[in-house]
Amino acid sequence: MARAACYLLGLCLMGCSNDYTPSPDAEAAHIFDSACLKCHKPANNTSLFQLKPENASLSYISAKIRQGSFLMPAFPNFSEQDLAKLSQYVLEQSETLE
Repeated sequence: MARAACYLLGLCLMGCSNDYTPSPDAEAAHIFDSACLKCHKPANNTSLFQLKPENASLSYISAKIRQGSFLMPAFPNFSEQDLAKLSQYVLEQSETLE
């Protein structure tokens, strides 16, 4: 029982924030490599992600990065410019499923 509780607590904490802050002149690819690549390996040789049509938007991607989700940490230290650059990069480097 205690082991299960510790496991669940660990899973919940994985969705907490990440303190990574990109350098002011960082390019989007570098931000992705530094902040995202550890968990998000490219879906295939041609795209980072395979996005559902309803998730293939800058607003969705930006919100996901800023707020995180169940297993993905939030990235509150990204400037608006870094968030926009990274969101655009992810969208451009991903494919939208049909």
